Amino acid sequence: MDHVRRNYRKGDIRSAFAVIVATDSEETNRQVATDAARARVLLNVVDNPSLCNFIAPAVVKRGPLTIAISTGGVSPAMARTIRRELERMYGAEFSGYLRFMKGMRKRALREMNDKAERERFLKGLASDTMIAILRRQGFRKAKKTALKRRQALLR
Repeated sequence: MDHVRRNYRKGDIRSAFAVIVATDSEETNRQVATDAARARVLLNVVDNPSLCNFIAPAVVKRGPLTIAISTGGVSPAMARTIRRELERMYGAEFSGYLRFMKGMRKRALREMNDKAERERFLKGLASDTMIAILRRQGFRKAKKTALKRRQALLR
């Protein structure tokens, strides 16, 4: 990706796959949108969703957990504010716990023949109770609790 500091010229997006336009010129934004439509290029015009054919949501990523926030272009600032709030609510401990859950799910599928019992166990790993333990007492305590529950079921 190259950045060349100059005004937009017709043909600049000819070989592009996706274009993000962030100018303060409505005329330029509309010209790029017209050219992108003709070239069938993905286009995001910052702060003008009516010209876009794709939007970029605010994203919270915690390992396998991905939370995307969009206001449909109404308020990118609100999406960012909500993203920051969700980042605080879903800390790094969720990444570790989800990786642990992945292993537990594989083991449960292999070791627990009773489908209803296995389903209860797996839903229990994602229950409000387990999330509360994870948030208040941390990953180690949540892991220990899950392992105890698994052992109790295997007896």
